Amino acid sequence: MADKNRYVVDLKEKDLSIEKIGGKALNLGRMAFSGFKIPPAIIVSVDAYDSFIKTELKGEISKIIDSIDFEKEDSISQGCSSIRHIIKSEELPPDMFLEINNKIKDLPEGYYAVRSSAVAEDLEDASFAGQLDSFLNIKKENILEKIIDCWRSYWNDRAVKYRHDSSIGHLDTELNAAGIAVLVQKMVNADISGVTFTANPVNGTNEVVIESTWGLGESIASGIVSPDSFVLNREGKLIDKNIKTKKKGYFLTNEKNTLITIKDEYQDKSSLNNEILTRILEIGIELEEFFGVPQDIEWAIECGKKG
Repeated sequence: MADKNRYVVDLKEKDLSIEKIGGKALNLGRMAFSGFKIPPAIIVSVDAYDSFIKTELKGEISKIIDSIDFEKEDSISQGCSSIRHIIKSEELPPDMFLEINNKIKDLPEGYYAVRSSAVAEDLEDASFAGQLDSFLNIKKENILEKIIDCWRSYWNDRAVKYRHDSSIGHLDTELNAAGIAVLVQKMVNADISGVTFTANPVNGTNEVVIESTWGLGESIASGIVSPDSFVLNREGKLIDKNIKTKKKGYFLTNEKNTLITIKDEYQDKSSLNNEILTRILEIGIELEEFFGVPQDIEWAIECGKKG
């Protein structure tokens, strides 16, 4: 387990735990330690959030929590707003600021995703996922601000009401309670992206289904395009292929995802060649074996060319 006195954790450290880095970061950490290729990343641990709150703000926050009437939405909203304001206005302890800021400086240039990773979101008896904020396309100089914004989102109305109703201590970071880490990870400026299903979602067999398109996966998620689809057996034999016309694609441009018209010669072209298709299949099967259950895997490839 990472040293308790450190606020920033390397994803490749051994024996990372959910109470240290939260559920979202834990699986990435397990993958990184086992040699799977993931973009550069650091984790601002639960200890950082916990130390900041307990050292500087616990008394003020406790008074506000005690004043909230959880039967009244206005009371919850007012109390949560006050707590978020306190967190935003308070300076980090100097040692914490220096450690986090130095780790950010060591990251390679590019745009980053800054994502909340809550302890409670992966607990069997909790439904915490999706309640906290994450931020995309963040420049390095803005990462620290967004880390604090992730901490502030722990105190949004919905999350606070959920913890209250679930008897999860607001200021407790025990495993069976709550805490929040923040995952900072370099974004892939995707030329191709898609999803791999290691069990066929249509017929439930162990056939692998791979869907792909030009650019970022947002074009699939938003319904802008219908992706190319490939169905393969475990040995890599192609069972079915359906290449779609892909007129548009999202690409990372000027700090945001921009919808771009795909060049005519690429619109009806397969977004995956045989070599890449085979490698995606292999990685999908490796991840299924690693986690022990069928996987739905979102992936992205940066190859230096846009369609």
